[in-house]
Amino acid sequence: MTATMTLRKGKGSLKHNKRAFAAKNVDRKRTPLNKNIIDEDIKQVYDNLFGQALEEYNARQTRANRKINNYYEHISRSKQEKPFYELIVAIGDINNSDELNDRSVKILQEFVDEIKSKYSNNVKFFGAYIHMDEATPHLHLDYIPFCTNQKRGLKTRNSHNLAMKELGFTDYKEWHAELFEILEQIDKRYNVYRNNLHSEKRHNIDINTYRAVAQKLDGAIDDILEEKTKEIKPSNDLSKGEKTLGGKGVKSEVYDSVIDTANKLAKENATLTVEKQQLERQIDRQSEYLKEIENLDYRTENANLKSELAKSARIEREMQNAVLANNKLQREIASLSNENDNLQTEVKWYKDFLYQLGLTDLFEKFKQWRDRILDSLHELATKAIKQDLEEYYSYDNDYNDDIKMI
Repeated sequence: MTATMTLRKGKGSLKHNKRAFAAKNVDRKRTPLNKNIIDEDIKQVYDNLFGQALEEYNARQTRANRKINNYYEHISRSKQEKPFYELIVAIGDINNSDELNDRSVKILQEFVDEIKSKYSNNVKFFGAYIHMDEATPHLHLDYIPFCTNQKRGLKTRNSHNLAMKELGFTDYKEWHAELFEILEQIDKRYNVYRNNLHSEKRHNIDINTYRAVAQKLDGAIDDILEEKTKEIKPSNDLSKGEKTLGGKGVKSEVYDSVIDTANKLAKENATLTVEKQQLERQIDRQSEYLKEIENLDYRTENANLKSELAKSARIEREMQNAVLANNKLQREIASLSNENDNLQTEVKWYKDFLYQLGLTDLFEKFKQWRDRILDSLHELATKAIKQDLEEYYSYDNDYNDDIKMI
């Protein structure tokens, strides 16, 4: 059988793919039929892919502000790269999705298995989700492109363009074409052939442009029919057995043949008009379906991302402040250490001076006498404080007894 085949870029919403939230077009009763072929945590995947390269990069940095604390958050803030990319793959449309359901699932599973191993050197597929709870079965395929053996930045890092070049493609379009060939080959193994009516070129036509062209075509056809109708008029001035056609007299047989052909063309035109209207309705449904997919409620996800980015920025500022405070503390420690060295030098000088005067023993006796005086003063102060406390508690007890007697 023939069927449409779709392979296009997606916007990428992990929460939608994992059904953390559902759009209006999702049939919750069919959600248990969905299949998660691959479901890995993206942050853990980043640690596995880029962890060692990040560690080596940070070790080479001499300035703290050049280090990257979290590569996933670093790429999330990047204006050049995205944390991940997405492909949406579908077999068939709303007209034959029920007939293709089982085969579509098998085809999509084989497609994931084949390209996962084929491009593993530069593409990490971390999410593959088949949705059976929408208008047509389709696959959301999430991946991280990466390049290796880089001299600048991380040795292994996120880069779609460089990943394509390392795979041998000049750009994404060449890779997309090869992916489509793989998809078609798998389809043929299940006796499903691509419907040429829905070619890649036709899908790229803007719907508004198509409608404008169709409207002009309808007008041109009406003008031609009106003109030909005026031309074909019987005339009383004709010879017997002749009729007017195109302003000239022709035999009745020729006239009848032309009219018969015109009627057939009119019928074919009417049939084509009906088919065109059906196609327009189908395009409208597909357009609404695509709008529902593309206009999913990403606000919650965006809000969470903004919150994470703000938190990351706050942590980064706190770390920078901590680095500045640590540098200041190190300077203070160095200053105190220098001051301590100077004091130790002075103490040594005084000790040498006392030794030269023969006063070392006398100084030691002085220190012992000083320590005894300090101990005595401490003992006397302790006794005095203790005595004051005893008098205070005695007075307090007497006061409480007086209160009780009253």
